[in-house]
Amino acid sequence: MKGGVLAIAVLGTWAALAGCERPRAFILCHNSNCYGETDPFLDDTIQALRRSLGLRWNGEPLIDGVEIDSMWDSEGERCAFAHDPAQAATSFSGQEAAVEVADHLRETADLVGDRRFYVKLEMKPQSGPDGAALTADQAIAHADCSIDMYEVMAAAAAGSGRRLTVFFESTDTDLVRVVTERPRYPGKNEGEDISTGLVVPIDSSPPGELDIDAVTIESIAVGPDREAEFRELRSRQIDLIVWMYDADVAVLEAINQAQPRFVTTSEAVLMREWLGPPPPDP
Repeated sequence: MKGGVLAIAVLGTWAALAGCERPRAFILCHNSNCYGETDPFLDDTIQALRRSLGLRWNGEPLIDGVEIDSMWDSEGERCAFAHDPAQAATSFSGQEAAVEVADHLRETADLVGDRRFYVKLEMKPQSGPDGAALTADQAIAHADCSIDMYEVMAAAAAGSGRRLTVFFESTDTDLVRVVTERPRYPGKNEGEDISTGLVVPIDSSPPGELDIDAVTIESIAVGPDREAEFRELRSRQIDLIVWMYDADVAVLEAINQAQPRFVTTSEAVLMREWLGPPPPDP
């Protein structure tokens, strides 16, 4: 939806929800591309990541975090910063995307105080360029590469006094499990300045030994029939992450209904104006 039309729709939604408390949520940049009108051709590119990290609101970084997709490049034997298998061979590396975030953490340290930054590392369960399922060895290599990315960002956060949480995520819950079994897996370090978490889709069946921190749900799947499910997740201290493609009135209504802790969006400016400042983060 074009910006002008959507802005009018948002005003209407604000009016409709005037009697309700506006939801508070952290904004994560969908596919590292959220600085303007949605353009999927720029998803998971260094250009879009830099522009998105450069967004400002009231003099501070606009986004609270970023989603970085990684795809195992079977030809180059590396994890690529890519959304689709066909992009893997020609894209930047996951390490290069991590360096961009590390630079952002250092460069904005004086602007944010103790405000935490979130990174959602989404590990794709396919390999490029053919989209084949990961072999066991490739899953291990991909997990190790994701930990490499974490270490780059964690070192920057520690060196600049930043608070950072990195989520390891995949639609393949076994791939998340592999991460936790690697020798360099840092552990969760809950309550510390630098921590990690585990994220899976809401309708997945993760291995029983996984201690899940958050689940993802697309906005179109949010409905009154899931309210009890959302309450049960909150009672278990599992956070909800609502994601969408284009934002529209239905998306805003879904966010208002779900009351998620995180919103993953390609339209960060709109979401910031609607959601207002980020919620408190102990």
